[in-house]
Amino acid sequence: MSVSTSFLMIISVDRCIAIMCPVWSKNHKSPKLATTISAIIWTTCFMLSSPYLAFFEMVHYGDNETSISYCIPANDDDDNDKQIMRDQIMIIVRLISMFLVPFSIIVICYSLIVFRLRRSRSLSKSNRPLKVIVTIVLCFFCFWFPFHVWPLLEIMNVELDYTVDFIMSHLVYTIGFFNSCVNPMVYVFVGRDFKKTFFKSIPFLLENTLKEKDVSETEPRFEETMMETEMEGYD
Repeated sequence: MSVSTSFLMIISVDRCIAIMCPVWSKNHKSPKLATTISAIIWTTCFMLSSPYLAFFEMVHYGDNETSISYCIPANDDDDNDKQIMRDQIMIIVRLISMFLVPFSIIVICYSLIVFRLRRSRSLSKSNRPLKVIVTIVLCFFCFWFPFHVWPLLEIMNVELDYTVDFIMSHLVYTIGFFNSCVNPMVYVFVGRDFKKTFFKSIPFLLENTLKEKDVSETEPRFEETMMETEMEGYD
């Protein structure tokens, strides 16, 4: 879960850099850098999720033929106040690290992209890039906002009917996890012309590599090509 949201955040950062600083992005992006960033994400997410291994337990309901298993906070009969505080801290940390920070960075990155596209008059030709950006941001918000906000009701001691709490708890978790099913359609299937725009940029890349021109002369054209590659692929 935390890995998924973190990679969505990194994707937005990568696209922002590719459009805002295309020359720097072309010269510095490499498989080694991608591997390093991926390793950092997995390590950080493991550290943030490690308390769940220590403070959660599996509970089984049913008989031998039919049983249901739940992962719930472990009961601490010796110090109930300590357990409540611990659960509240975990909920708040999860909200900040897995929703507020990634969502804020995603919004900032795509806002910068829209600003740059408006400056280059790309949005004046078509509203498609803006629609794609809005879709990406709304998908992240709509799927993950209920997932992270619903547990806050527990912190605020809101009294809910048991049936309502049971149904809503499972519903918000299902909606959050369903985001992983929607992401491929948003990030890949929407870009039907990705191959065409990718190969369209190759001549410009070769021209900038083989010709000894001043960067200031080639950068505007290269930036335009990179923006087309990044955004027109979602046509």
